[in-house]
Amino acid sequence: MTILITKYKTGIDLPPLTTSLNHLDGENSLTFPYKSGDNQDTFSTTAGVHLCFVNGGNLILTDDTDTFTVAFGASNISITWHSRINSLADVDDVVFVFNAFAKPTSGITRLKYVATSGQTVFSGNDANGTALSIQDSSIQVFKNDNFLDESDYTLDLPNNRVTLSAPNAAAAGDIVSMFVFSSIGDQTALDNATTAASDSATAAAASATAAASSAGAVNTGVTASANSATASANSATASANSATASANSASTASGHATTASGHATTAQNYAVKVDGAIPSTSDYSSKAWAVGGTGVDGSSGGGAAKDWATDTTNTVDNTEYSAKEYAIGTQSGNTNGSAKQWALGGGNSFSPSTAVSGGLYSAKYWADQAASSVANFDEKYYGNYANDAAAENAHEAAGKTVTVGDLYFNTTLNAVRYCQVAPSGSGSPVGTWQSIAQQDLSGFPTAGFTIAMSIAL
Repeated sequence: MTILITKYKTGIDLPPLTTSLNHLDGENSLTFPYKSGDNQDTFSTTAGVHLCFVNGGNLILTDDTDTFTVAFGASNISITWHSRINSLADVDDVVFVFNAFAKPTSGITRLKYVATSGQTVFSGNDANGTALSIQDSSIQVFKNDNFLDESDYTLDLPNNRVTLSAPNAAAAGDIVSMFVFSSIGDQTALDNATTAASDSATAAAASATAAASSAGAVNTGVTASANSATASANSATASANSATASANSASTASGHATTASGHATTAQNYAVKVDGAIPSTSDYSSKAWAVGGTGVDGSSGGGAAKDWATDTTNTVDNTEYSAKEYAIGTQSGNTNGSAKQWALGGGNSFSPSTAVSGGLYSAKYWADQAASSVANFDEKYYGNYANDAAAENAHEAAGKTVTVGDLYFNTTLNAVRYCQVAPSGSGSPVGTWQSIAQQDLSGFPTAGFTIAMSIAL
């Protein structure tokens, strides 16, 4: 598919990002409309072929499970962020390069030029010694991290040269960055050709080996004919000896049969016996250790595999509990609590208000406490409002009471204000509010000076 470049500005093409776009559920999705002429049929659905540039290339991400995934709908594109390292803040420029690579293994070359005054032509090696090589129009150009449209420059493919238009001429020290995309050839065809060549070489080697073996077989046949006569003479003697050996073997076989019968009974006991130990041993069968049996169930240091997995009524070996009991059980003897109790709450009802063990509570209990703390914070800090009356009215409209010490941020004064005297009376009276003054710290000693004086004294 053809490479498509789509540029967006937050606050214009996209809503302003009030919070960073990160990997957390509910905070990692961004949806934006198609540009003119784009639709879902013009984009490749192969993972790893799309790129994202943020603020002139400061962040470059490929479409994979560690960074972000992209879905193309009927009228818009949805980006879902997965990266735990990078996040997308409220930036000016977001540039998506769709269908950047023919395959996920394709590459990208970044070049950086430091411009001279009025420079418009860029070619040859960049500041890092990388040569500019242009195969087609698959290139992105930025000046001082600002994305340039295709109309802002021209390409000279035969001479590997980029020329900026006159209005975009660089000043001395400007940084002109370029991203050149390249696609590999048909990997399937390359793999098939390599395999065919390898198979051909293997077949030739096999043919040579077969020819050598055939010549050796002729010589062996001549020798075999001579040896056959001698073998016939020896065969008669061997036949006489064989008769005697057969008689001895019959007696030996009878003894082996008796021994084998005894081994069969022992093997059966080791496999399925569940009514006690194997005779003449202190061992128990595989079945007893698996599902239970006399001498295994409830014995010290014993217990069947099934009991260790699922028993939630007793200890397995008179001391320890099963895996299921430690996971979801409620036995009173298990004073350390199960995993389910530590998650939800103590007791048989898994109540968050019931301690799990030793006065300690479950994760849900502390989560509820944390949520309550957030609600209490909302009682004290109102958020952003233009004036005192707007802050009070919004707080009271939410069913809350304005009290001394409450805070809000005044967007008109750009200052945090606190309530000195709460409002009283009917209607919408305004209490007394005071801004928290900013302090001039310029006269304070630096951190280094303070540390030096502390050491000296």
